[in-house]
Amino acid sequence: MTPMQDGIDPPESPFHAHLHTNYVPTDAEIDSIRAHLLPCEAELGRLEALIHELSCKRDRLQVYVDSHKALISQPRRVPQDVIQQIFIACLPTRHNAVMNVAEPPLLLGRICSGWRSVAFALPILWASIHIAVDFIDSEEKEVAVVDWLSRASPFPMAISVECGRASGRDDLIDILIPFSSRWSSLDLRNAYATQKHDFHRLAAVEAPMLMDITVAFGDCFTEEEGPDVLSSKIFRGKLLKKIAIASTNPFTLISRHKSCTWDYITDLVLEYLPLSLRQVPVGHYLSDPMVPQDARILLKNCPHLKCLKFPLISSYSDEFPKLLTIACLEALVIESHAPTSVLVGAFLDSIVLPRLTKFHIISRRDNALEGVGTAFTAAIERFRERSPLLSDVHLDRLDFSRAFHFVRGLQKCSSLQKLALVLWTPPVSDERRWCNTSDIDEARLFSILAPNAEDFGWPALEQLSVETQTFDEGTWMTLLHAHLNLRTNLRRFDLHIWHRSTTGSAIEVPAPDLAEVTSAGLDVSVKQSTLILKRATSWEGIQP
Repeated sequence: MTPMQDGIDPPESPFHAHLHTNYVPTDAEIDSIRAHLLPCEAELGRLEALIHELSCKRDRLQVYVDSHKALISQPRRVPQDVIQQIFIACLPTRHNAVMNVAEPPLLLGRICSGWRSVAFALPILWASIHIAVDFIDSEEKEVAVVDWLSRASPFPMAISVECGRASGRDDLIDILIPFSSRWSSLDLRNAYATQKHDFHRLAAVEAPMLMDITVAFGDCFTEEEGPDVLSSKIFRGKLLKKIAIASTNPFTLISRHKSCTWDYITDLVLEYLPLSLRQVPVGHYLSDPMVPQDARILLKNCPHLKCLKFPLISSYSDEFPKLLTIACLEALVIESHAPTSVLVGAFLDSIVLPRLTKFHIISRRDNALEGVGTAFTAAIERFRERSPLLSDVHLDRLDFSRAFHFVRGLQKCSSLQKLALVLWTPPVSDERRWCNTSDIDEARLFSILAPNAEDFGWPALEQLSVETQTFDEGTWMTLLHAHLNLRTNLRRFDLHIWHRSTTGSAIEVPAPDLAEVTSAGLDVSVKQSTLILKRATSWEGIQP
């Protein structure tokens, strides 16, 4: 047996020739191998003990050094006001702060005791909160909500609530109401978040700092109850700018028989919860069809209204013997749930909006603008003439044929600077809901968008955006060249093309050559996206 060299290197093995082979030693060789390894194993034990001792010494020394380095670390020397600004910059900007220890501001209090003191003493860090009611399912978490709201004092609070399965919890209202004097933004948008008895409690409080409120009702209001909603104390704050209400019957908020004036409302959003979401208690009132007459009453009762979004749902149209002038309205958004364009045209043809700058229509049904024709185009032309400041128009979810008549009515608008067209309807699961278009429809639409020397249109248009699932390169290049040749004001063209895929793979066609139009000073962007369509299989309904 060869002794260990210097007590460190292993000796030369007498079995070197058999190492790393399939050789099977004899019994005598096995005994010899075991005897040969005894001093090596003893040396390994000694080294392990030495390593452990040195590791302990290293750890103790490291702790000693680190604790002293902490005294001279740069973060310790950062002024408190700088730390506060860093903390503020960490807050979310797209939503209210979440009650999660892995997210600010709670995360900022878990770094060290000093930073925790800074975070807890900085009210603005706690000035927003998102409350998931299903999450605060214990007394401890409810106390945490109260502590959070208290910590924000005296700053105004932005509060959003997701009720989930726990809608109608009275204890949540009990938690929020004591802090109503500091509400700045209150968002109760869950479809069944607010029952009538909860709203009546909220409506009676004073919220002097409230600037915007969003409420979605799970209950239907009766014809007698509805008009009192907008008259509630909570909607009368001097700072209140925006009111958003979603309901299964939003137009019961407007009485055709009771005179109301809401001169304190300047920005109002009314949204319709569709029939599939309705949960109507026995004996409750279902709203009449939503007609343009209701919208006219609303506009008349809100003389200082600047921004309005509302749904049109009725399948028939009213006749209006007299034009209604709305002096203050600057932005109008219509969600059309109607099966025909007749009432859309009838409503627009019945109002005068001298200060309107933004108009947006969203079609919520595949055939929502059926019946468009020359009469509809004429109504849009009169609407355009009565809105001399109209500069921003967005037509959402129309096909080429229906968009043609709308766009044709806007062609001579001398103030229109921005036009956006969404010329498709997204499919749910297959191809059936994609708009049927043809080369003729496409050519007609873009012939209207292109100016010509004889009938010069779009005199002020600066930005054109098109989102579609089909687009011919030659057609839109002709459109761009027409604007360039006539030296119109068009400076930007955005094209977003959606492709359909049933294979699960993204689709992208070769990018067009834009050098010629961009060198002429036109800013053009082309974006391509793929919508993956899921095809039905024989495994439908079987859980994986």
